[in-house]
Order: sequence, then C-alpha cells, then structure tokens
Amino acid sequence: MPDSRHKCKALGLYSHYYSKMVSQQKPKVIYLDQKCWIDIAKIYYGESSDEEKEIIQKFLDASKSGQAIFPLSLSHVEETNRIRDKKRKGNLSFLMTKISKGYTFQPYFERLIRAEIRNIVLRKFSLNPVDIRKYILKRGLSNLLGGEPKLVPKEGSANPDLPEDLKKELLELTDSVGVINLALRQGPHLTMHQGKEDIVEKMEKIRHDLWGITDNNLRKRVFFAKNMSEIVVPELAKILYEL
Repeated sequence: MPDSRHKCKALGLYSHYYSKMVSQQKPKVIYLDQKCWIDIAKIYYGESSDEEKEIIQKFLDASKSGQAIFPLSLSHVEETNRIRDKKRKGNLSFLMTKISKGYTFQPYFERLIRAEIRNIVLRKFSLNPVDIRKYILKRGLSNLLGGEPKLVPKEGSANPDLPEDLKKELLELTDSVGVINLALRQGPHLTMHQGKEDIVEKMEKIRHDLWGITDNNLRKRVFFAKNMSEIVVPELAKILYEL
C-alpha cells in the first residue's frame, strides 16, 4: 500500500467538505497547486488505497456534474511543460484537462484586486457587488493567456476572408479542452519565464526602496501606504465617479 502521508492536504479537505459542496447552488471553485495535481495523478494511475480512490472519484464526479470547478493557471502549464518524461507528462495533462474541463484563471492578478476593491465600495453603498468569477474565471486558452482569440490571415493570401460559420468554429476550437491539453504537453517556454523575471524585478525594486527604513512597523506602514496610493486610491476614485 502506498504511503499517503505526503499527499496534498486538498485531498483530505475536499473529502471533508464534499457534503457541504453538494448542497450549494453555485459551483465551488477549488484551486489545486501543482503538487496536488501530481498527487492526484499518482493515485489515479497507480496503486492506491480504497479511501484514496474514493476521494479521487469524488473529484471526478463533482467536476462532471458541475458541482465544483478546478481551474488551471499559467503556472500549471509552465510546471507541467517542464516534466521531461513524456508518458508522465501526457498522463498528468490528460487528467488535469479531464478534471478542469478547460476552466482557467486569467493571469492578471491586478484585475482581481480591482474587482475586490470595487465590491468593498459597492457593499458600503448597499449596492449589489459584481461576480468576481466573471473577471478571471472562464473556459479556454484565451482566458488563460488573458486575451481574446483572433483569426489573422496569412500575409499575401489571395482569399483572406473566411465564411462566418467557419470563423466561429475555428475560434471555438482555440478555446476547446483539446487545446488546453495540447498546451500542457508542450516544452518549457521562455516567454513565461521572462514574465516571471519581470515581476521579480519589480518586487525587488520595491524591496530595495523600503530597505533604508530600519523600523519594521514603519516599513509596513510605508508599504501599505504605497499600495493604497498606487492601487486602491485610483480605483476608489474611479468607482466613486461612476456611481
């Protein structure tokens, strides 16, 4: 029997809250980190206890019935792309695609922050908050990349205009589950790594700017004020103007 002591906590937590989730009208959004996906794949494809098999089956049933959504992110794609063993990568990609059903998170975290700020203001004025899921949670590769699919004719094409029904089918194909599976099976991409380097560089700059403040409490207050002035205040002013 395999040692399950190192399995991700999500397996146990999911089993614990399963009965509560079934009774909810809106699907529960459950984000699994890469370790959890790998642990689930090990149970799904390998030897496991009856209890572990039962938990995995609950994952599959909840995904199939729509009671829960297990979205993927760019981090999942990048980390899966790094797996060198083709069979292991293929098995993991198939299972991630099967359970996620193509649901993805947008990569722009600032949109989520702004949506949260907007909801705080709306609630203060006794107005209906917006559904944050509409901002970041959708199906398809285009949402995963934070863009909209667009058909671009080949340069020099004699007949660049396609029938509308064919355009629609091609666009739907770009956001299909199969394309998500294909993206997970690719090799590592420099563009994703470069994007992370840019973020790290910005974080290092902020850290460097605050390094001269020796008082920890003062540094925290300055950091909070900086974020308030650069993120919260502009968005707050925009929301109040719209109201």
